[in-house]
Amino acid sequence: MKPLHLLLIGSLAINTVLAGFWIKSKRTVTQTATASGIATATTGLSAKKAKQNSSSNPEGTATDPTVAEIKPVTWLDIQSTDLKEFVARLRAAGCPDETVKDIILAEVNRRFAARQREIWPEQPVDNKFWRVDKRNAPEQAKKQRAQARQYRDLQKEKTVLLVDLLGYDPELQQRIEEGNEEFFVDWQERQISFLPESKRQAALKILEEFQEKEQEMYAANQGLWDAQSRAEQRQMQTDKLAALAQVLSPDELREYELRQSQTATQLSHDLRSLTVDRTEYETIFDIRKKYGDSIYNYGDLEGAEARKQAEENKKTMNQELTAALGADKFKEYERSQDYQYQQLQRLAKRNDLPPDTAGKVYDYKSIAEDGAKALRNNKDLSAEQRQTALANLRAETENTLKQTLGEKGYKSYVQNGGWWINNIAPQRSSASGFRTSEPIIIR
Repeated sequence: MKPLHLLLIGSLAINTVLAGFWIKSKRTVTQTATASGIATATTGLSAKKAKQNSSSNPEGTATDPTVAEIKPVTWLDIQSTDLKEFVARLRAAGCPDETVKDIILAEVNRRFAARQREIWPEQPVDNKFWRVDKRNAPEQAKKQRAQARQYRDLQKEKTVLLVDLLGYDPELQQRIEEGNEEFFVDWQERQISFLPESKRQAALKILEEFQEKEQEMYAANQGLWDAQSRAEQRQMQTDKLAALAQVLSPDELREYELRQSQTATQLSHDLRSLTVDRTEYETIFDIRKKYGDSIYNYGDLEGAEARKQAEENKKTMNQELTAALGADKFKEYERSQDYQYQQLQRLAKRNDLPPDTAGKVYDYKSIAEDGAKALRNNKDLSAEQRQTALANLRAETENTLKQTLGEKGYKSYVQNGGWWINNIAPQRSSASGFRTSEPIIIR
């Protein structure tokens, strides 16, 4: 057993020695490969260092080129205050594009942060939140508008720099992917986005000037919206269009009016519940622009004649719209202005009901109300007969609406615009405050 024991020990010793030689040789190969990779990836940096070494060795003392190649490149060799040079060095060192983007974006944001704080020095300050009177003061609002313009210009400058360094703006790209880019686009720039680049800056300058004037006008009026305020606003719109006409062609000015004029702003609200094509929109726009706000009774019209004139203007305008759009389209247009119809559309969308649901209920409302009116005017019916007929009409109306809207939708509609149902046949209220099914008898 002793010779066998010695043999095993000897074999183990030999294997250990061989393993040591193998590990050493493997480490040498790995180091050589790594050094070679670094040298290849940072050729520019290594060449620059080698040139510096040769210039510092004028006597031509022999140096080992292998040592120069495998000398590790540090962060100090890569970093640069010149951002373009910084990008070039990062890429020469083999950094992935995503890493280059993260490093450069962080550095650009760091540099712009100080300038941003200069624009909004009060942002980090704990303001007296209870002083809303100071927060909404005209001078404060004017200052904030100026700050907003400076901040917008700063963001533009940052985007230009990032595009120059990386070929794109990573933050803007992310917002586009998330669908949030519109939030960061200046609303005035959106107003003139349809214009050729050569005219945008001139138009933008005019819009900024008039925005300042409009804000000053609103501040001076202290929130009052009376005949004087409306007259001032109309004059401001006239002056703005006249200024734009100096830099825009007639077709370009027309496009601006269709998008951003006072009439366009009103239509963007009034046509929310109506689908129209461009031709129909322009038809409505031109007729509405012709009448302006002369069709409205804001409650401050002096005298019966002025109020009557507003009603006559609206009637004449509707006749022109009917002739231009056709009876069916005008009917859609007219009901789209009704708050009741707008509520029905919101209700139908929220409950995933068919697209024609709002129209069906709205039409049935007219039928039911006309039927109730006819019953009330029917002199051949006694009071009891009339009330019974109205109660039956109400029950039929409720049943039809439940079938159309569903139980859930019907309950929601009764609380949000369906008050007219009770007007068909008002029901008594019990002492507890709840309605009873017994109708009110009107004698």
